[in-house]
Amino acid sequence: MLVKDDKRVVAMFDAVIDPDFAFATIECENAVEELKKIKRQVKMLEANAALMSEIIKKELSDKDTLVGDDGTVIATYKLAEGRVDVDKKLLQEFYPEAYKDCLVQGKGYRSLLLK
Repeated sequence: MLVKDDKRVVAMFDAVIDPDFAFATIECENAVEELKKIKRQVKMLEANAALMSEIIKKELSDKDTLVGDDGTVIATYKLAEGRVDVDKKLLQEFYPEAYKDCLVQGKGYRSLLLK
């Protein structure tokens, strides 16, 4: 028996109407929920990693090498050279033809968004 307010039924009919819709299996719905859970865990781990990094950087202060109790190097924090880049706005302003000649269209991609 079909219930009017059943989200699954509405989704089924939408999937039939819109060819870009796919009707998820229970396995796929479980995968979406598991992926959401993993992404939340990753965010928590990244926040913890950032906190640990700050603790280590604070300990290093203005030094660039951290040594453990046994004298071995356990971390370094050195200044890297900045990368060299092209100022696109400046290039476009002073050399518009060269700018247009160098434009490259990137490859399109699909993005998975969890709702």
